[in-house]
Amino acid sequence: MRGLESFDMLIAFTIVALFVVGIYFMMGYFPFATGAAEVKASVGLDAQEVLKKIIQQPGSPADWTDINQVQDLGLADSGIPGQLDPKKLLALASLSGGAEAVCRIRTSSQDYPVTKVGYGIYLWGTPSSTQLDPSVYQRVLKSLFGSDWDKYDIELVIRPALKINLDIQGGQTFISITPPGVYALDACAIFWASSSSAAYNVEIIGAYYYSQGGGENAKWYFNIRLYNSGTQSVQINSIKLGGQELLTSPVTINPGDVWCNTYQLSGKPADTTVAVSGPNVYVTAQAQGVKPVGGCAPPNKNTPSIVPQQQCFSGGTDADGRAVLSVPGNTVFTFVRARGAAVRGVNYTYPGSGQVSLVGLVAKQDAGVYIIHSKLIQNIGSTSLCGCDDPGVSALGLRAVYGFLGGQTSNLLQDVTINPSVNLDLGTVCGNGVMDKAGCLIPWGRIGRAKFLVVLVERNSNGDPPKCGEIPQRDVIVMPLTGGLPPLYEVRFATWWRWVGQRPEALVTSYAEALADSGEITYKVELWVFRYR
Repeated sequence: MRGLESFDMLIAFTIVALFVVGIYFMMGYFPFATGAAEVKASVGLDAQEVLKKIIQQPGSPADWTDINQVQDLGLADSGIPGQLDPKKLLALASLSGGAEAVCRIRTSSQDYPVTKVGYGIYLWGTPSSTQLDPSVYQRVLKSLFGSDWDKYDIELVIRPALKINLDIQGGQTFISITPPGVYALDACAIFWASSSSAAYNVEIIGAYYYSQGGGENAKWYFNIRLYNSGTQSVQINSIKLGGQELLTSPVTINPGDVWCNTYQLSGKPADTTVAVSGPNVYVTAQAQGVKPVGGCAPPNKNTPSIVPQQQCFSGGTDADGRAVLSVPGNTVFTFVRARGAAVRGVNYTYPGSGQVSLVGLVAKQDAGVYIIHSKLIQNIGSTSLCGCDDPGVSALGLRAVYGFLGGQTSNLLQDVTINPSVNLDLGTVCGNGVMDKAGCLIPWGRIGRAKFLVVLVERNSNGDPPKCGEIPQRDVIVMPLTGGLPPLYEVRFATWWRWVGQRPEALVTSYAEALADSGEITYKVELWVFRYR
């Protein structure tokens, strides 16, 4: 499963965001929220006051995006009061680097260097991690402590206040949020709709039991979702949970429709086996103990089967911060936005397909995003695929390219053939319909305010699978875009890095913490102040 569970992948996506600038700056405005700061020890130094200055002031220069520019450390957004600036958080995160491989785009006239930073994701050129100018430490400390700067060090740790775990299993995405609690959810899934040539084919796309209320007043419920992916209408005469009949009268489900219902139970079920039956129909499953999100929507029957679909739902978690999103097909991308009493957060995920993608997305700062056949993105000095000792697969069709805005999608491209045997012209702009090209460019103007590019690809022939992980028949590549999301992982900055490799022993240590928002994400910001003499 891909997404933001891997620290290496997170850093890689951060670098992409740093280079893909100026296209979209956070959706909406959210008021600033600061938690109570705790000072555990204080003798002449107050971490709470220092932290307040860092998170409420933009620093100098006010719009810095490179840590080496900083004269006075501040993380506030100079354009949106009460917000942390996501570009400044990304600048701190970039200190960690993250390139996977340096490769080349091969054209008939010349080669162009690119850097692989994630699954199917590349940056134009050969960027490296930011090299920190040692004088930055001195400037930061002087701005905070004046002439006594050399008696102090600080350590700053910034991480999302909510940890949102997502796990895709077929058409279901299981959601788990830490710390536990009840959260409102907005969730979207992009999926390939299921279909069958069989006359009678009913799928249980969701079966869930859950409780509402607590203690003796808790009430238990069972929710079931059935999808008719066959070609004929079916009649359901029986729905049983643990052998207990729940259906009071027969139900007819037409082809391509989804039927859902919720039943109140007498208590928590001991046997969670679900059995659904009728003429020409018998299917079983195990009910999951989790609360479902959203309604009961069928796939769009007017959408061709080769085109992925999207469904978005609103709902909430149970008291343990858990929920599940289900769709009638195989999920390829899920985005979740969660909101609690004083915190909010987002996350996304998509299934991993292998080591080498079908196409490569190459972000070029002054142009847009190139979509290029993976056979033309090669290791330097060879004709093998970037990061893989194999020539790859020649034939494939590019089914769809979406710009994902966090609640809706913009269909940027559909049904294009990418042919590596044609000379690659980097001046070719992507267009719909049959276009026999080795690659093309989607300009930034067409991408607009998207949070992600979601590229769905399907091979139009089997080809020979490569040695280093089979290239899939269908593939999904997700490129986060700057401003769409600030970092979804821990960011750390410490001035003691200038002289020691681990946290030093200090005469006095002061600690403070606060909650602060950056667009759709609430961060927990922690600060340690060390005094040595």
